[in-house]
Amino acid sequence: IREDFNSCKKAFSAAPFLHFPDFSQRFVLCTDASHVGVGGILYQPNDDNDTITPHNIVAIVSKKLSSTQQRYPMYRVMGTSLLFKKISFIYLGKNQCDCLCGS
Repeated sequence: IREDFNSCKKAFSAAPFLHFPDFSQRFVLCTDASHVGVGGILYQPNDDNDTITPHNIVAIVSKKLSSTQQRYPMYRVMGTSLLFKKISFIYLGKNQCDCLCGS
């Protein structure tokens, strides 16, 4: 039981915290997809390398694909991923958002 408690404590202390968006900074939307699901992270990098850190994440989203979507070719799954993320993060309004897609 002690090991389980320590594992939970470590997981909670290392988990990223979501931060309020700073609309004066640019946003980056990083997406990835598989034949099972799609996911994305909206963050505001502090450097020119677009590094994701536990301190610059604004939102995290994921979705399991339907059985029909799981049969899509990968380029269409990635397109679905991007569209899903754009809609999920609609509160950005007219702010600039760069998109990075996983392979």
